[in-house]
Parts: sequence; C-alpha cells; structure tokens
Amino acid sequence: MHEEIELDRLYISPLRPPPLPLPWPTADELARARETGLIEPVIVRPLPGTRPPDYEILFGLKRWLLAQRLGLATVPIIVRAVSDE
Repeated sequence: MHEEIELDRLYISPLRPPPLPLPWPTADELARARETGLIEPVIVRPLPGTRPPDYEILFGLKRWLLAQRLGLATVPIIVRAVSDE
C-alpha cells in the first residue's frame, strides 16, 4: 500500500554520492508518463524531527524528478523504516 505526498516534502538523501549527476528523465520517459498517467512509488524513510514528517528518498529519485518535470503536486510513496547502517 502506498500514499501520495507533496513533492516538496521529499529530499535527496545525503548518502547519495555527490559527484553523480541527477538522473533526469528522458523525453521518452516523460511522454510515456504523460500518456499513461502513471508514476511508480518512490521508496522513502521519515526524516527525524520533522512535523508533519518529511522524507528522505531512498530509491526512485528519477521518479521524483519525473513528477517535477510533469508539474505534478504529489507523488506516490512507500515508507520504510531504514537505519543509516
């Protein structure tokens, strides 16, 4: 089961290697998402000390960027409890 959350409540993980460029979606991926209206959920974990909770992106950064490019207000998420280890 997943929920929808506002894009501005999701943050890129500080554990992501900094030298890599962001994985922006291609024109084909944008066209496919516009055609189907579907974006797969982003896997996230809650950021401690945030109310309402904000989330760190663990997997699906490209999906989050795709939702931004499409001008969506929300994106589906799946919340996982994952430690830094």
